[in-house]
Amino acid sequence: MDKSIRLAAFTDQTKYINWWLDEETTAHMVHGPWMSESNEAYVKKVINSNNLVAYEILWGEGHVGNCSLTINWERRSAELGIVLWKNRGLGIGTKAVKELLSIGFNDLNLHRIWLGVFKSNENAIRCYRKCGFDIYGEEKEALWKEGKWVNRVLMEILNK
Repeated sequence: MDKSIRLAAFTDQTKYINWWLDEETTAHMVHGPWMSESNEAYVKKVINSNNLVAYEILWGEGHVGNCSLTINWERRSAELGIVLWKNRGLGIGTKAVKELLSIGFNDLNLHRIWLGVFKSNENAIRCYRKCGFDIYGEEKEALWKEGKWVNRVLMEILNK
């Protein structure tokens, strides 16, 4: 099986919407699982905006996740988002983040890429550190998730 990843332009909105409904996929995300007709319309609007670049993460023969940059063009800054729903722990996320950073810095000429991650998601934090992200802050009790308040770590990387 091909062990390389590929990022493909995100064209199937149904796939994008479906992963918002999956509890395991959204367990480490700020949003989800959720989807209503109005939220579906919002997601379609965001996908079609010029402030979002979204990609499918392809590995071997399958679509194993999604990643995106939500861009503030005025600040040349973007929030990175990534989700894998299968094949976790194989380095796929690290490879996808590195590829997305290359797109953000080299193709889109961004200056800063940042993200927020649950403090309890140690695997993700380790992945982001491997990719060059630094922690610059923490949001205390940022979200109510699964019956308790959770903290979020804020990380960033600059194009130097």
